[in-house]
Amino acid sequence: PGAFYFDFVDFTLTMTCFSDLDCDDGNFCNGIETCDLVTNTCEFGTPVDCSGLDDQCSVGVCNPLDGSCSSQPSLFSVVDTFTRAGGFLSSDWIQTPADYLQIGFNEVINTNTVSSYALWDGEQPIIPDYYVQSQILTPDRGDISNTGVVLRYVDADNYYRLQASADGVTGSGIATLYSVKNSVENVLGTYGFTGLPPGNIDYPATIKLSIKGSELKVSITDNGGEIFAGTVVDSDPILEKGSVGFFSSVGPGATGARVLDNWEAGSLSCDDGVSCTVNDACTPTGGCAGTI
Repeated sequence: PGAFYFDFVDFTLTMTCFSDLDCDDGNFCNGIETCDLVTNTCEFGTPVDCSGLDDQCSVGVCNPLDGSCSSQPSLFSVVDTFTRAGGFLSSDWIQTPADYLQIGFNEVINTNTVSSYALWDGEQPIIPDYYVQSQILTPDRGDISNTGVVLRYVDADNYYRLQASADGVTGSGIATLYSVKNSVENVLGTYGFTGLPPGNIDYPATIKLSIKGSELKVSITDNGGEIFAGTVVDSDPILEKGSVGFFSSVGPGATGARVLDNWEAGSLSCDDGVSCTVNDACTPTGGCAGTI
């Protein structure tokens, strides 16, 4: 039948109709559309709920051809060590506002003082619960570097950012967890840390941000072990899975400085239910397995 459009204010399917067949969009997953013969407009049915198949390593998905549910592995794992020739990051990254973050010395350097984001354009998270981490490098030019990781990046107005401000002079820093919702930035937590030798670019700290539902976990480690760990619950969370990536801005004295290395993102750890195994992780087939 004729074209229809969606009205997301009242969730009605708007189209002139005279029978239920006029409203059928061919997608069994969003429910059976019906025609209101009083208003001659189409209405949505009840969407198929496949969440009963969700577990720590799989997610239930609906087949739009017949409305059936099946289990899909939710394993997600991406890594970039930046070990390649200098220049632009790679085709796996999309930058905003421009390609200021580049490769130098097999690490990421920031060539401009403009706050820049690099978003992974390869394999994407299947579910909205995952982690992202990266090594941050003490600036080698005696100025402040603000570098961090982002997740659930829906768009420029909605995402989470864990940002570490490292001082290349003192070797100390502050990690700040931000939420950006509808372009409004809020601080969810601030964590101070020390122990980065001043000016020593070969002594990175690793920052990690994990999210599960509305709970965000922050950890900072260095070669000597864990420096800080904490948990924050966002009362108004961003629930879309979004994209994942990293962020950097530097002071004028640190333009061209090495800021980040060894970025990765992936699925959260799982529990295989076996007490004698360790390092439990989701498998490509959707199961959970550890090593003895």
